[in-house]
Amino acid sequence: MRPKYLVGVIVGLLLVYLSFFGLSGFGLALLPDTPENLTTYTRVDSGGYLSVTSSSVTVTNMPRSAVSYVYKNFGASHFGDFHMQFEAQATAIQSGTGILLLTLANNIGPSVAMTADTIGFGVGYNSSGYFFILGDGRVVGGSTSRLITTDPLALYYFDLSRASSQLTLGVFTSSAYSGPIMTLTCTAPDMFQYLYVCQSLGVVGSTPTVSGKTQNLRIAGGGTPPPPPGTYNLNVNALYADASNVWQSFAGVTPVVVSGQASKATPATWPLASGTYTVTVPSSYGSYTFKFWSDSVTNTNPQRSVTIGPDLTVTACYTFGTTPPPPPPPDTGDFLTMIKNFFNLLPVKSLFLVSGLASTIGCGIMFMLPGKGARSRPAAYYSPY
Repeated sequence: MRPKYLVGVIVGLLLVYLSFFGLSGFGLALLPDTPENLTTYTRVDSGGYLSVTSSSVTVTNMPRSAVSYVYKNFGASHFGDFHMQFEAQATAIQSGTGILLLTLANNIGPSVAMTADTIGFGVGYNSSGYFFILGDGRVVGGSTSRLITTDPLALYYFDLSRASSQLTLGVFTSSAYSGPIMTLTCTAPDMFQYLYVCQSLGVVGSTPTVSGKTQNLRIAGGGTPPPPPGTYNLNVNALYADASNVWQSFAGVTPVVVSGQASKATPATWPLASGTYTVTVPSSYGSYTFKFWSDSVTNTNPQRSVTIGPDLTVTACYTFGTTPPPPPPPDTGDFLTMIKNFFNLLPVKSLFLVSGLASTIGCGIMFMLPGKGARSRPAAYYSPY
């Protein structure tokens, strides 16, 4: 056999693997150096309790009854296995309340409105003291909590990951993320679409308040099985300008129509083959009028043409009055997303598949062939001694 062809076989198998699974097929994903840009997330704030910068969400005197949160729609079943790191701090908590510092869910709203397939991490304060809680507190055995024995109002560093439905949270006192002071685990079997940063409880009539922040969120992985080759997600969201000219999530706008597909309500996602489609949203909904698309303020037509491959998100903006606020930031991806999308392109996958099969088969045959034996030498070459 010829061991030098073994390298070709290995490279070929790797290319075939990439053609089917892309970079998401590798279990280990490095955290990006740059935190999530939280200004690209959607802010819903019933009383002006939230302050959002590119790297942080700060909560100030938010009552337990508030309907306030910052979230992003990552697409259906985006979060499978993942790895996240973030910093968070509760600066003041009155007894009987708390805040969800980070939540993964499949619907939109405050904590009280979440469906059963939700996991969250938060900090609270009751008669037993200050505590961290991880999981879903509404499901028996679905969450775990631990009293905070160190300074409950200090800034902590958190490492959250999920592998094969096992959710693990490490609590650290420094950015070195070494030697956790606390570890919480629970089971989380679901896939998730929405990520929340600082989510209120939303319990009607409840007045205790909380202040705090979550910042420097970094995300790696997602673990979602890739769609079939050439299939991508088209996401259509909607925003409306409130009385203070602040953009808020506009859920339930209907009908949203994509050519050749069943209509849906915002936020909506369609898995589609790569190509060009027509998206149509209502010119008005309730008392609100369509003004423009977030990625193009000059496009005031509620019907537009879009080309997908890779995934694409478009956002329709509605206003109540005649003067809209400045447009929200367009939906953009970071460098890691661009790399992932490159590996998901159908021509790239096809090239990897063909190259991988050719390398595997060709080098595999050469590897299995017997090598040449030692060359025979003239009899005079050999000495009788």
